[in-house]
Amino acid sequence: MEGNLLSDSWLQGKLPEVSSSGIATVFVQGYPSTGFGRVTEDSVEWRLSPEGSVFDAQYSFDVRLFGDLGEYHRWCLGKNQWNDRLAKVDDERWSWRAPDRKFVLWGSSERTENGWTYLTEQRGIKLWAPIEAQHKKHISLPVWERIEAEEDTGVVYIKDAILRPLEVE
Repeated sequence: MEGNLLSDSWLQGKLPEVSSSGIATVFVQGYPSTGFGRVTEDSVEWRLSPEGSVFDAQYSFDVRLFGDLGEYHRWCLGKNQWNDRLAKVDDERWSWRAPDRKFVLWGSSERTENGWTYLTEQRGIKLWAPIEAQHKKHISLPVWERIEAEEDTGVVYIKDAILRPLEVE
């Protein structure tokens, strides 16, 4: 897939594929910024690290838009060449998966603001997450890993993974 079509309108156009509520989370990795955004039918709100960074699709290399229905994943192959896939949670290929995993987002909740939580960590990590978490609670990022087996050997491996909505625990 050619071109970097990661505008706000592009993300909003993918929203119905991943969210039944009209709200989804986007996670972007790039240089010099990485972090989360919240996508709705009306807007895309970014809160990236380092704080004050502005989303620039030109410098991103991995984007995951996810919600209750699934995940749309787009990644850069290099030289403005992109690949993507849509994974729906009701797709029968996701019925055979590894036990659900949860990755804890580093840091302690320092404050909440308009549905976001600001996490800080002693060694300098600072991150905004698009979910409210009270002090002393942690935010986790659940991940489903789809497994498959090689036909000839039977070796089981992780074929794909999708991000699920953030949780507070």
